[in-house]
Amino acid sequence: MLLLVALMVAVVYVVGVAVVAAVLIRRRNRVPAAERSSPGLLFGVLIAAVLVAPLVWAVASVTITGIADVLSDVTS
Repeated sequence: MLLLVALMVAVVYVVGVAVVAAVLIRRRNRVPAAERSSPGLLFGVLIAAVLVAPLVWAVASVTITGIADVLSDVTS
């Protein structure tokens, strides 16, 4: 159950990255083609964010497991 919650945290992170990417790409497409900068930085940031997703999942799972452990000690 705790791993499911950690997985949901990672899913929310990835969905958030996708929304930010969509907004940035739409904003970029509104600029005339002659005035647009290279998309290299945008794509680099998006790739980095996707590569960080497993780290987010790992941190979330460790944190949630730690919180559950502390709560089980308190209630025992």
